[in-house]
Amino acid sequence: MDFMNTPEQFAHIPKDILRDRRMTLAAKGLYSVICTFGPDSPVSITAVAELLGLPVEEIDPIWDEMVSFMRLKEKEEELFRAMAEMQQELGGSQN
Repeated sequence: MDFMNTPEQFAHIPKDILRDRRMTLAAKGLYSVICTFGPDSPVSITAVAELLGLPVEEIDPIWDEMVSFMRLKEKEEELFRAMAEMQQELGGSQN
């Protein structure tokens, strides 16, 4: 695949592909922010949008989905820890 080096080449990329690439970058950027600061961080979505060079309206749904995913992941990890503790307790009482 050839990389786009000039504005003329860049102008020939279909708009939906550009939007998909921007949204992919936005998702990666938001995921990094949420992983670094946590889903309940005080990091402003406006600041993230400015950093990514995207309008808040475009990344707001991604932000919400990422936060939901991270919270679900945290709950899953808590559940696995609780299950491991219960298994240890049950294993310890049988000995």
